[in-house]
Amino acid sequence: MLEATYLPKHLVSFQGHLMTAQTKIALEALYWQAHELYLEMVVVSAYRSLHDSLQIKKRYPEHYPFDCHEDYHQAGICVDLLDERKDYLHYANSPLYLYLKHKGPAFGLIQPEEKCPWHYQFVGRDLALFYHDHPDEPLPLHLMTSPLY
Repeated sequence: MLEATYLPKHLVSFQGHLMTAQTKIALEALYWQAHELYLEMVVVSAYRSLHDSLQIKKRYPEHYPFDCHEDYHQAGICVDLLDERKDYLHYANSPLYLYLKHKGPAFGLIQPEEKCPWHYQFVGRDLALFYHDHPDEPLPLHLMTSPLY
């Protein structure tokens, strides 16, 4: 669990949203591969403070089923991705969702929470591929308590 005041160092921007450099590199590569298939991938959220996450959870509790201290937007390694429609309700039925579900792990991205199909966490390629192949395996505690793996 991150401290409420945790602020990652050296955040970079992609599509106007801040994130770690590793997360940006993965997203850029994934973005261009999806673009070649005529799929538009839009980052709708990335780094945000714990305060901002708490405000979003208060406003949209149905879209935020987990503890704000464990979603890692605050660490700069989580992003919310949608297609060009930016439709949270129908995203899980979109071609982009199906594409990211299968290709995201090759770029180091996993979906840590099934109830939020737009929410992705960068964990690195090896770990993401492992969890893609073993979906029932729980994330190890060190991944849920530290963004510095």
